[in-house]
Amino acid sequence: MLSIRDDQFEALSRDLRERFLARFVEHVQAVWPDRVTVITDEAIRAQGEQGIRLAERYDIRREVDVLQFLDLFFAFGWDFERGPPDDGWAQPILSDPQLVGREKVERLCQAARQQLSSGDD
Repeated sequence: MLSIRDDQFEALSRDLRERFLARFVEHVQAVWPDRVTVITDEAIRAQGEQGIRLAERYDIRREVDVLQFLDLFFAFGWDFERGPPDDGWAQPILSDPQLVGREKVERLCQAARQQLSSGDD
């Protein structure tokens, strides 16, 4: 039986996270070029790290889900998940114990589309 020591698992996790962050920087530069013209790759990575920690807190762990969650930060700002009390559309979704991972992200994206379309009125 193959056994992975804790330090090996930790190293593997760090490597996967670093590769994800590198792809995240490329993604942000391609999808949000107008938002990143004045910030460095290191700043994008730092925002990615912050977003990953927040995603983990909300039990959003799949790479594709984390990436969509991070995109919401670029679309709505780095405090979108809290939002003002009269317009906190994301917090009820994120704090719903019935929703997990992918379900939360799908609901967030649906609510985000509604937010964007209501702003077009």
